[in-house]
Amino acid sequence: MSDRTQIEEIKSKLDIVSVISQYVPSLKRTGRNYFGLCPFHKEKTASFSVNPELGLFKCFGCQEAGDVIKFLERIEGLEFPKALELAAKKAGVILKTTSNPRDIEADKMKKELLRANSLTCEFFNYLLLKHESGEVCREYAQRRKLPKNILEKFKIGYAPSGYENLKHFLLKKGFKENDLVNWGLLVSKNGRIYDKFRKRFMFPIISHQGDVIGFSGRLIDPEDKGPKYLNSPETPVYKKSNTLFGLFQAKESIRKEGFAILVEGNVDILSSHKASVSNIVAPLGTALTNEQIKLLKRYCDTVYFALDTDSAGQKALIKDLGMVDAAGISAFILDIGKYKDVDELITSGGNWEDTVKTPKDAVIYFIESLQKKYDLTKPLEKNKFIKQILEIITRISNPVLVNDYLNKMVSIVGIELAILGNEFKKIKELLKTKNLDTLPDSIVLDIKSDPRMENEGMRIKYLLGLLMNGNGSRDDSIKEKYDEIKELLPNDLYRSVLKTIANKSSPNKLAEEEFKIYSDCALLPVETFEDEDIFHHELNSVILRLKKEKIKKEIEELRNDSELDLNPEKQERLQHLTKELL
Repeated sequence: MSDRTQIEEIKSKLDIVSVISQYVPSLKRTGRNYFGLCPFHKEKTASFSVNPELGLFKCFGCQEAGDVIKFLERIEGLEFPKALELAAKKAGVILKTTSNPRDIEADKMKKELLRANSLTCEFFNYLLLKHESGEVCREYAQRRKLPKNILEKFKIGYAPSGYENLKHFLLKKGFKENDLVNWGLLVSKNGRIYDKFRKRFMFPIISHQGDVIGFSGRLIDPEDKGPKYLNSPETPVYKKSNTLFGLFQAKESIRKEGFAILVEGNVDILSSHKASVSNIVAPLGTALTNEQIKLLKRYCDTVYFALDTDSAGQKALIKDLGMVDAAGISAFILDIGKYKDVDELITSGGNWEDTVKTPKDAVIYFIESLQKKYDLTKPLEKNKFIKQILEIITRISNPVLVNDYLNKMVSIVGIELAILGNEFKKIKELLKTKNLDTLPDSIVLDIKSDPRMENEGMRIKYLLGLLMNGNGSRDDSIKEKYDEIKELLPNDLYRSVLKTIANKSSPNKLAEEEFKIYSDCALLPVETFEDEDIFHHELNSVILRLKKEKIKKEIEELRNDSELDLNPEKQERLQHLTKELL
């Protein structure tokens, strides 16, 4: 890990506006800041602010904020060390590495493993697209209606029928047999070492950072022996539970659309991209994990499930709903109707784009589906229906939604809410699910076109932000009003910020809490006001507004004071304030 000095060196050499502009093309200068549409959530009005002087960004819609490294961490879906590496590369800084020999060796081995995987990917991809041996695989791709541009986009390959094709290729590149066995590219059996993947349609598993970390190979000929899918083992660079197939190709689209589509199969993803829907991922043939959900959470807060329509897929979905809910992710269902999976829907001529545009609330989807399955005129079937739906509802943490779903059930089954509620509690206890008595959702501040109109706290920050835009000719006016403004500030933290602005001191000397206030003020959408008269008018109007609010508060406190009638001084003060307000 690099020390603080080196981190600061990297940040100082990076122009935060230039870096962010690569991801936010809408970024335009307004006054001392730059504003654009936030890349982390959907919005129509620019609330994403970048301050080049402080080297900070903040979105006043979703509240994402930080420095250039934090931005890269969030936008690229990286852990801090990887984000730091990327920032260092952009800044032209060579990071200091650890001096621990064991760590150095482990890092060297990981780099070699990734190089081997990358070369293997290129080898398989070449055989599929250009070599005569890949004809059988090209025919398979045609049967699956997978065009060349999709094969290229996902670096799809072909593992040929021989036992030592990949082995000879990698040995010539300087790799050792034992390493290749440990990395899952070769196998050792009965004293012989040979290729692990043979006669298979090869999906390279690419991390969200763009590294080839493993492979999944599908049999082309169903008559061939072996499992339908053969996967790489877990290695120092690949852990199945932490990886989502297709995320690297999907992440920008997920950010843009604001949601991710979750499917079961790799081919589903290829077909979806062919059909111009690219915000789609899959959990590599396993049950969805908490680690995968956390990874997805970096890019969106909404997931559309489009899982296979068999019973196993439906059961998995019920479990997944509880997991995504616990992570604060909203869940919806894409109804693929009579089709087995997304690939079949697309290849059969179904309109996948329209399906994506009509998501269904996950619980409502199950209610409607199970209504068709059970005859609710029969008591036993009605009971099964109720128990299954209630089991699903117990996985929802939002008490408002739970209440809505229970009321929906009342209208369907004709049972009193109190009875359903008691049954719900029993099932909840039985399944040992989480407590539903959660805190209400937090309310994030959404900056409107005029931040002064939001609330008193925002108007105070706006006032300080306005003072930051002062130039030499305005210094005197700021000093004149210093004491007046100071009295309007809520605490010493804000007063320290005011002092820093007035003295033109470096904000870096501020304490952490003070600096946060300073940066919030600096990042606000405050006009520069080139005209001095307009600037002073704006300044005075904000001060007056805050004064009136302060007076109103004191008036209210006096009117609620039980001693008011017995205290002439308080009565006089109330009269004075009332006149002043007018």
